Formats: sequence, structure tokens, C-alpha cells
Amino acid sequence: MLSVTKRISNVQQPKSGYIPPKTLTAEMYYDDMKINRINPAHKAIQGMAVDYLTRYINGTPKHIAFKISLMGAKNVDELDNAKRLLNQINGLDSTSICAACQLVGYDVAYRRGPRFFSPVETIIPSNKMIANIIVLVKRSITFLKKNGPVVLDGFTFEGGYNGIISSGDGDYLTADTLWDFKVSKSKPEKNQTLQILIYYILGIHSIHQEFQHIKKLGLFNPESNIAYTISLSDISDDVFQSVSRDVIGYCTPDDAKQWRTASGTNKKVLNEVKSYFSYLLKDTGFSPDNYDDGIYDITVDDYWSYYKKISDNPRPKFTRTHSIKFIKNSGYFMFVSVAEKGTTCLLHGGSLRSLKKPLQYYYDRLPEYATTILQKFSKYWDALYSISKQIQAVAFDEEEMKKEYEKYISECKEHHIESLDFDFWSQYKGIAYKFSGKVHGCIVDIDFFNHIYLNPFDGTITPYSALSMYMKYVYKNIPSLIATERPEMLPAFDRAIEENTDKESTALVLADSKEKRTLPVLEKHEIDTYNELVTDTSMYGISNRMKALQEIYDHGLIVVWYDNILPHYELVEESNQSQSLNIGETKLMDCGMVATVLSDNGYKSITIQFEDGTIVKNCRRDKFREGKIRKPSPKQKTAIPRPKISYVGKTATMNCGMNATVIEDFGCNNITVQFEDGLIKKNCRRDKFREGKIGHRI
Repeated sequence: MLSVTKRISNVQQPKSGYIPPKTLTAEMYYDDMKINRINPAHKAIQGMAVDYLTRYINGTPKHIAFKISLMGAKNVDELDNAKRLLNQINGLDSTSICAACQLVGYDVAYRRGPRFFSPVETIIPSNKMIANIIVLVKRSITFLKKNGPVVLDGFTFEGGYNGIISSGDGDYLTADTLWDFKVSKSKPEKNQTLQILIYYILGIHSIHQEFQHIKKLGLFNPESNIAYTISLSDISDDVFQSVSRDVIGYCTPDDAKQWRTASGTNKKVLNEVKSYFSYLLKDTGFSPDNYDDGIYDITVDDYWSYYKKISDNPRPKFTRTHSIKFIKNSGYFMFVSVAEKGTTCLLHGGSLRSLKKPLQYYYDRLPEYATTILQKFSKYWDALYSISKQIQAVAFDEEEMKKEYEKYISECKEHHIESLDFDFWSQYKGIAYKFSGKVHGCIVDIDFFNHIYLNPFDGTITPYSALSMYMKYVYKNIPSLIATERPEMLPAFDRAIEENTDKESTALVLADSKEKRTLPVLEKHEIDTYNELVTDTSMYGISNRMKALQEIYDHGLIVVWYDNILPHYELVEESNQSQSLNIGETKLMDCGMVATVLSDNGYKSITIQFEDGTIVKNCRRDKFREGKIRKPSPKQKTAIPRPKISYVGKTATMNCGMNATVIEDFGCNNITVQFEDGLIKKNCRRDKFREGKIGHRI
């Protein structure tokens, strides 16, 4: 039914994971080889190519090392092309690596299905990526030679699968360790430790008797060149039983020590899995166009049936949503989450924004609110999408691809990398490289790293390259950015500017005034490769607010409500503040209790009494009208002091392998320990002592 990784994606683990990553033992391997930075979008191709090439170089026949790729190619009727690519793989030369990168592009057609497949001819690894793959494969081979011999590789778990997990393939099995390879800059996380634990349990129940001799689980990351291991003896039987029962879905015995005897499929867990995926995929066909103006009760499934069409986000769990209200007026609409206690929040995907007023208030003002925002910002969004359209027009043509091949040859010679022959390169003729042009908030994407920020206050354009939110390199203009970060696309950019027929500028209305400013369309400027590092992140706050408002421009959908945008809002608020409350006036508060006004001595000085007799002074009138006054919690009783416990005399084994004994205890953050070799460490913490994490360093 599911693969191991798909099953893990919908499992709720304990907070630290079934195997907390911090319990793994790390071992660093050293060499003088370096890894280049590449586009994160290409990481998956790089990782799979490293995986399969490592198996091939280590002695596995090519057709077995790349068997998943070949099965994927068969699913899309391209087996002949896959075999041609397979025949071109003969080692770690550039031709072999490029063929491997294309070949692994068929994997998705097997793992996820043909509808997710994209033509493999679009996969062209850069020189940096080729160099990375050479380094990563060499590191992997060195690691396996040191920790081998390899008993099994690229194995599946026939005999261990059941009605819930029906696929999954492991990496390497040595004499006493099950290894999983991860090509990543990150440290292990709990999904990865759960994955290898599942592999081990499946292996125990599979036809492979080699798993009976395993003593350790290990993760090796050739990118960081670090191996992480944990002994099976350090994993409790309760964990093995829980994963066997709740994750894999075996029928397990009551005695945790007998987890190895589990088998079959637990019907309760199977039904839970089926119900979960039915919940994710359910589509009611809901459309705002099918409703007249009004306030309607709809289901969570109705809401998500609409929202998933305008968003790529996964479906939230809606744990705080009891029901949903759909509000529509004059072509604009909003969705409101209603909690079990009756409180309301504006929905934006799965996020909630509290609403302070009755729903009728929002229904009555919805057209005015939406049109006010459009009047303020529609020119701005017109400009954003105009830039996006021009960016999307920047694309390679066939002649430029030929020039790129010539550059590629010279770069290969310069870096002493074996280049592809022209016959192999010629299959890429006619491939069009395009910039993204995706609009989100105040930002237009050029590609994953490079962007354009359009300031909504003054209409200025800021091109920048970002490694992270805090590391942004700002350029003088867009051509300078492209010339530095994407030089191969500069001719295509110049051509797109020359062919652009829309030479008119766009008038922007400033968000904070009635002035107008002319926004220049993309133009050719003098190229200046100088860039300035900017670490300030305030632009993202502005962009996120504009992104939420942009839903009105794109879809007529309100996902955020700012009352102060509405005309005359200040007059309404002033009226609410100045109008006194009547003595004896009552109101139901959010806490579920009715409150009564005892006195009103000013806007911020009313006194109320809850129905249980609790009196609260110095409350605000608007909070009373909105039902937002909280009932104070009863005073807590004084806790009985716990007896002080001394750690003096206690002994524990530290991660370094040596025993340490507490010889002084002045409190939880100030104990003194003595190691068995006589070394004394002061000012240590009790929790670090309990966890065995006091280092043996002078």
C-alpha cells in the first residue's frame, strides 16, 4: 500500500523521535576533497546518482544498481532509451555521470507513478555537480572498504511487507551493521532514524537471514563525511514493539520482548491509514461561484477542496476548527473557522487569525474592504506581474545552447574534467531554459537563489541573490545580477528586453500617501558586478503581509482583515471608546461565563463581576463589548517544598566511555565530578551527568 518513506510522512512520532538523533554516536572521516554548492532543486538527482554509481563501482552489475530507474523507464515506455543511457555508464568519467543523472530521472515514474514523470533529456548536470558526484562516490567507496565487506546492497524486504508497508529498499548490509546513506548537509533527524529502524524490523521478518546477525544501525553522510551509529542493545523492546505495531502495522504480542514474532496486518491500524488518505484526497467539488451572497455553513472538506486548488501546501489537521462559515458578498469571499467554544478566526490555509466582531460585521463591509485594498495596491500588483511576465520571457534558444557547449568544453579543460562528446551533447538541442517569474508577496523569483524585490512604498526595484534570509547580496540592477549569478542567461535577457513591446511605465500609488510614482519597466543598464551584503530581514515581514493581501487581487479571497484600512474606522472606534456602558449590562465572555458591569468610570476603567462572583477592575469597554475579558485564574496554593537530594557518591558512565563520580553537590547547575583516571571537573550540571554528557577535557 505505502512505501516506507510515505508511511513515515504521516506518522506522529514521540517528540524526540523513536530513536532520538542525539543518541547516535558520530565518527568523522577526513580527506582534502571539497563539495561545491549546487541548486537545491538538483540535490535529489545528485543523491540518487551517487547511490547507484556507488553500488556499481563497488561491484554490483549495472542493471541491478539502476534497477529502479529501469523499472520506471518501463512504466513510461522508454526502456530502450534507459538501456542506451545504461550502456554509457562505465565509471566516474563525465559521460558516465551525465548518463547516470538522466537515468535516475526515471525513478519517479516507478516510485510515485508515470504522471509525475518529466522528460529526462532536461537533466543536464553542471560541472560543479559532476565534480560533487565524483567526490561523493569516492568517499562512499572508501567508507565501505573500511567498514565492509558488504553482505547485501540495494535489497528489498520480501517476507517482511504487509498490508500497510508494501515497498522500501535498503542501502547496505555489512557483517554486523545496517547502513543507510544520506547525501545532505544536515545532521540526522528523527524521520531518518525511524526509516532505518523500520528497515531493520522489516529485515528481521524478511527472507534475508543476514539480518539476524545485525548489532548496529548506521547512517553515513558522504557530503559531511560523518557516520552515525547506534547499538541495537541501546534501543528498548518497547520501541521495537511500538514501531512494529503502530508504524508498520504488524499484529504484535502483548509482551514487548516477543516483538520479533509479530506478523500480518493490524486491521485497526490499516483502517486508520485508509481513513487518513481518504481524508487527504477527498474533494467535494466546492466552488464559491455556486453560492449567492450570504453566510453559509460548509464542511472542512468543502474548504480544502477549494483551497488546495490555489495552494501547494499539505492539508492541515484543523484540530482547532469545529465548523466553517463561508461568507460571500459582491464577488469577494472569506472562510471563517469556528471553534467548539464559538470563537471565530479567519482562515488562511491552516493558519488562524482571530476575529473580534460578529460575522455580520464582516459580511456587511466585505466589498468595501476588498475594493479599498484593490484601490490602494492593484497598480502595485499590476507592476509585479508585469515584471514576472518579462522574467518568464527570458529563455535560451538552440544557438545559445551550442555556444554553451563550447564554453562547457573550455571549462572542462580548465578544471581537468573529462568532457562529453558532441554526439552525447547534441541530444540537448532545442531545450529551453527559462526563468521562473513566480510572484509571492513583494518578490518575483528569477530562480531558486535569485530574486527581484519591488518596494511597495516607493516602487524601487532591488535585485538580489539570497543564500538565506540573512545572507542577501544586492546588485545595482537586474542585468548586473544576471551577469554575475547566471551569466549564461544574459544574452537571453537582452533579447527579451529588445523584443518587449510594452515600453510604458506603470504608475504606482504609494501605500502611505496619495502621491504617484513612475515605475520603470525592466531596462538594459551598465553592468556592475559589485554587490552588497544585506542581513536585515524586514523586507520579508512586508512581503508576507502583501502576500496575504494579494489573495484579493488573485482570487477575490480575504485571508487577513485590517480594520484600520476601512474608511471612517477611526470614527467608529472613537464612538466605541466614548460611549459608556450601562450599569447592570451583561455580556458572555470567551471563557464561557457571563459578566455584569458594576461601574463605568472611563474607557479603561470599568468594573465587572463574573457569574461566580469574581470581580475584575480596570477593564476596557471595547474588550467587554467584544467578550474578550478573561476571568483571573485562582491563586495557586503554596507548593510543599521538596526535600533536597544530593548527588554526592553517585557514579555514571560518560559518553567518552569513562566512569565519573560526584564528589561535591552545590545545586543542579554546580556539581563537581571526578573521572576514574583522577581528572576533576567543577561547575557541571546534574542533567548532563545523568545523560552521560560531561566531557573528559582538561
